[in-house]
Amino acid sequence: MNYDRDDQLIPMKEIVIDFLSRSAEVPREHLVAWSTEFGSRLVTYGLSCKSEGFREEKEWRIVKAFPRDEWMMQVEFRSGRWGLIPYYKIPVANPEGATAIREIVIGPTRFGDDAVRAVQMLLKARGLEEAGIEIRESGIPIR
Repeated sequence: MNYDRDDQLIPMKEIVIDFLSRSAEVPREHLVAWSTEFGSRLVTYGLSCKSEGFREEKEWRIVKAFPRDEWMMQVEFRSGRWGLIPYYKIPVANPEGATAIREIVIGPTRFGDDAVRAVQMLLKARGLEEAGIEIRESGIPIR
């Protein structure tokens, strides 16, 4: 994840310059594929950028831009604050129960103990209670 605005703009400019420099060479019949590739690169890189205010999150994202039809069959949906949110389920543990997750940090909440217990229950329900995952509250105040 890139949180520095100046660092974010450099690759964006490089993507645009690269595509514009090659645009005159693109045959008319390849324009749709070319523009899809251009959009995909911009969106994919853009999804790795986030405001400096979120640096502490150290967020990871897995990005699949412009999914093909076979991926669309696997998409699931959940309701969000502002509408329907599409998502893909990605396993967090291998068949033996090993996972790359080492820590879960619970964001600001008035119900910290309840949130910790809920995460413990979730890990147990997923067979990850013995995976050595540390659960802690963020320590950031609500106000």
